[in-house]
Amino acid sequence: MRVKAKPHWTDSGLSVQVGQRLRISAAGEWTDWTIRSGPEGYAKAALKPFEGLRRVPGANWFALIGCVEKSLAHHFVVGRGGTFTAPATGRLYFFANDVSFMHWNNKGHVDVVIEVEPATE
Repeated sequence: MRVKAKPHWTDSGLSVQVGQRLRISAAGEWTDWTIRSGPEGYAKAALKPFEGLRRVPGANWFALIGCVEKSLAHHFVVGRGGTFTAPATGRLYFFANDVSFMHWNNKGHVDVVIEVEPATE
């Protein structure tokens, strides 16, 4: 699937169950104003005073973030990928980690592959 940098939420089209294992990989390039990065995002000393304004303050600028039901309480940092456990039950969404009111200057996309394992009981 393709996750564009500008939308606040990109619907994966998948619903997950809490505890379900997700293998996710991401590749591509997107741009925050003039700063290019991959799905792992970037750090920039000049932006340090603004880090608390990011949707996920502890993750890099423009890191690929996954979350369930558009709830930041159920987010996980994907970056280039790995294996994750669904933190809740519901629809899976993605976004580029940026300040909410600054998505207007975002460009590009990353491509995401998701493999879902059955939930464990």
